[in-house]
Amino acid sequence: MAPDIRRLLADWEFWHALTMVSLAVWILARTSRYALIDGLYALIWNGHGAVPFVSRVERDQIRLLVEVFVGLWLPIAIVSFVCGFFVFHAGAESRRQAEGE
Repeated sequence: MAPDIRRLLADWEFWHALTMVSLAVWILARTSRYALIDGLYALIWNGHGAVPFVSRVERDQIRLLVEVFVGLWLPIAIVSFVCGFFVFHAGAESRRQAEGE
């Protein structure tokens, strides 16, 4: 059964989990970017010729792809933290107002 997306986006625990996973992916990609470049290069090299339309690439093209990937994941983690922060405080404020009435 698919989760209700509106309920999921209003849950601060979802945003917290997304932040933690994003930070872990960013740290892993940042610390092992050369291993990631080598792995992607080996994967594409093995696919070249065996899979139609897989062209030959150079390491510089893969390095650019990995650098963009590493550069994007920290902002994703920061945005997910900020969203979770606002969702948590909005929920706490609505519970506080409900208890006050």
